[in-house]
Amino acid sequence: MTLEQEGCWIRLLKLAAEPDNRLGYGKIGVTEIMGYTEDQLASLLGIAGPKWYELVSYFHREGMIITHPNMVLEISNWKHYQGEYLRLADWKQKRKRQKETPKETPKKEEGRIKNKEQEQRNNNKDKDLVPSAPTLITFFVDKYHEKTGEKYFVNGGKDGSLMASLEKRLGRDEVLARLERFFSSRDEFILKAGFSIGVFYSQVNKLTGSSGKFAGLKAWAAKQESHAKG
Repeated sequence: MTLEQEGCWIRLLKLAAEPDNRLGYGKIGVTEIMGYTEDQLASLLGIAGPKWYELVSYFHREGMIITHPNMVLEISNWKHYQGEYLRLADWKQKRKRQKETPKETPKKEEGRIKNKEQEQRNNNKDKDLVPSAPTLITFFVDKYHEKTGEKYFVNGGKDGSLMASLEKRLGRDEVLARLERFFSSRDEFILKAGFSIGVFYSQVNKLTGSSGKFAGLKAWAAKQESHAKG
């Protein structure tokens, strides 16, 4: 494999290795009955569309992946590649720790500690003046609990990437507005697939509507600001 192919492959293995109660390890999709479109996968992996089509064609030719009719992507021979990914991930973690703990002279160490203390003081000052901004994930979790009465378990890396991609493409206000529509939707597919960040991401184009702020969204934002102020 070329470096480009290897980099994309590692990203696919990482997605397939994330805990997912619906699909299990070795598969990538929104639910067990629906995968991502090619464009959505390209966006999720941070790869330009044309380049993704070229890479996924290579993985198919080499028998490394299977795309099922419902667009769920499966890693062939997952047990073998899982070991490969875990070994590489462990190696990267060790390299990262080594880089994060360089040897320092006493003078450099003293300067680093002073800078850290000053940074902490500045951060605390900022927290007193400015309430922390509401996040898309927090809003989703709150709305999920309001809708179902249950706690939503966030799949950190995957869910964070999906929300970041949407925020970059649509802007935070528009994503929040579409989340409001998502939890109020009577769409048959959404109700059947369930209220998850993956389903929201896959159905976001259905959730367009007149722009403007919703009463529920305003109330939530005010509540978050009140909590931040203490």
